[in-house]
Amino acid sequence: AMLDKVSLKRLTAPAADLKNAWLRGAELEECALPFANLSSSDLSQSIWVRSALNDASLASASLCEAVLQAVSLANARAPGTRWLEARLARCDFSGAALPQASFHYAALLECRFKDCNLEETLWYHARLQFSRLANVSLRQANFSSAIVESSELSNCDCAGSKWNHANLSGAVLAKCSFRHADFRGAQFRGARLAGSVFEGARFQAAATFGADFRAANLAGAIGLTPRQLMQARTDTETILPNGSRGPYLIYSGAERPRAAGLNLRPAVERPEAPAPTGA
Repeated sequence: AMLDKVSLKRLTAPAADLKNAWLRGAELEECALPFANLSSSDLSQSIWVRSALNDASLASASLCEAVLQAVSLANARAPGTRWLEARLARCDFSGAALPQASFHYAALLECRFKDCNLEETLWYHARLQFSRLANVSLRQANFSSAIVESSELSNCDCAGSKWNHANLSGAVLAKCSFRHADFRGAQFRGARLAGSVFEGARFQAAATFGADFRAANLAGAIGLTPRQLMQARTDTETILPNGSRGPYLIYSGAERPRAAGLNLRPAVERPEAPAPTGA
């Protein structure tokens, strides 16, 4: 279907079949397309206002430079979608599946992700403001150079995710798993990380001034220096890189990760040499 630059208002079309449709530059206001099939459609530069795409299929669709305001994508299936330079405000992605989606340079404001699959998603230079992600799988997601400003991640699985040079200032990362995540060069100023696990995570050159690691598990974290830990907040509930309890004390050596946190193989025990026998 060739519907580029079409203008639709108050349209209701449940289960509409728009696979491979051309909706580039279209404008949709107060439209409802539940269970619609928009797989592989071109929705680039389209504008969606107060509309609903609940349970829709958007697999491999392009929403590059699209503008979505107050749009519900609850339970949408959108693997491999492309959202490059898209602008999203007050959108609801509850229950949505967007594995391997690309959000390069996208701007998200007050968006909600709950019980979502965002595995292997790409967020290079994306900007998330006042957004909430709860019970989301972000395994192997890449937030390199992203800005996650005044947003909240809670109970998320972020194992193996990358946050190189990301700005997490003022973010809340609560009760999340960041096992083997990469935070090299990231900004943590004012971030709160209570209850999160950072086993094997890398922190080389991360800015931790004012970061709140109280009740965080840093056992096995790599690259944290005495200076970084002294600039952050730790308490008796913090588990430090060497596995000891906080708070961190200068010259304690607790910044050095324990072998278990690094997943090092234990040394092979050699059998004792037999005692020499007399001639």
